[in-house]
Amino acid sequence: MARHVVCAVSGGVDSSVAALLLKQRGYRVTGLFVRSWDNAEEGIGCPVESDSEAAIKTCQVLNLPLRQVDFVKDYWHNVFSPLLSQYEQGLTPNPDVLCNKHVKFERLLSFALGPLHADALATGHYARTSATDESILDQRHDAAKVDDPFHDVEHNAKNPAVVRLLKAVDPQKDQTLFLSQISQCALQYTMFPVGGLFKPEVRKLAASAGLQHTLHRKESAGICFIGKRKFGDFLLEGLHPLLDGVHTPLSEPAPLPHSLETKVFKVIGISCDETESLGLSLSPRGQAVVSPAPCTLKLLADDAVWVRATKPARAITPGQFAVFYKGEECLGSGLISQLGPSLFESRQTQQTEQI
Repeated sequence: MARHVVCAVSGGVDSSVAALLLKQRGYRVTGLFVRSWDNAEEGIGCPVESDSEAAIKTCQVLNLPLRQVDFVKDYWHNVFSPLLSQYEQGLTPNPDVLCNKHVKFERLLSFALGPLHADALATGHYARTSATDESILDQRHDAAKVDDPFHDVEHNAKNPAVVRLLKAVDPQKDQTLFLSQISQCALQYTMFPVGGLFKPEVRKLAASAGLQHTLHRKESAGICFIGKRKFGDFLLEGLHPLLDGVHTPLSEPAPLPHSLETKVFKVIGISCDETESLGLSLSPRGQAVVSPAPCTLKLLADDAVWVRATKPARAITPGQFAVFYKGEECLGSGLISQLGPSLFESRQTQQTEQI
């Protein structure tokens, strides 16, 4: 019997081609569309319905069964409510990191492996892992009699054969930054079919497979899973207007810190040595992917990490995630809790000491 893979289908070109590639590999594929926002309460048109229709069409073209699941409460409690709370505190969180951690790779994965009895979950993210399809599917097959689908994942996570999260082949589309908080347990049951392709290749595959309806859909630029809308207008009216970045009068030098502290540093794969040089990326909303900057780490108590970059960084604010890389591997990330002295402050201190 063919192995069963559940593919999260959003109606976009990336997830549609992910489902296509899985079917071409001979797997039994089930499409899964997630509803995580109730637009009826807002009294507005529903972008989720448009996405749902596109997902239905994708599965019709590929002749795949489609399931739809409601995770509205999960999204509200684990993503949107914390998002509002952090904005009220003057922080600049990234909802996509939280959505991937709590909804897609906890709740969604559990639903796929549990009620749907899948061997693995696949998504349209641009990322790769060190695991092969065979190793992922054999692992699930061996654990098929376990009532709790995550029981053996926890056990396997303690083995030396840790699954590593790797950058996508297409550097302009790499999404490992947004996956930097998912667990090792989840990673061991997850496939990223389009991670080894460039975006033009994905679009070409979609066109040749009759998935033209996905080619003209805009790529998601809204809050994860909610849809395409103006982010600022979407925040509740009770929130005070906030701007990204640290606020300073125009007459003062811009703060460019060399260092920062993160809390709850989550390591996905192999633990890193604090003395080795790593790459640091940040997770501000709406900014283009940038190459990781060299940095070093100092491990602190309570899973905190002090990070020092070789060059001062712009637009760093508490609430963002500091994401760490070692070559092609995404090691994990931590939530920025405080910033070190700015470049201007450091120079002022040096001048004072010289006097």
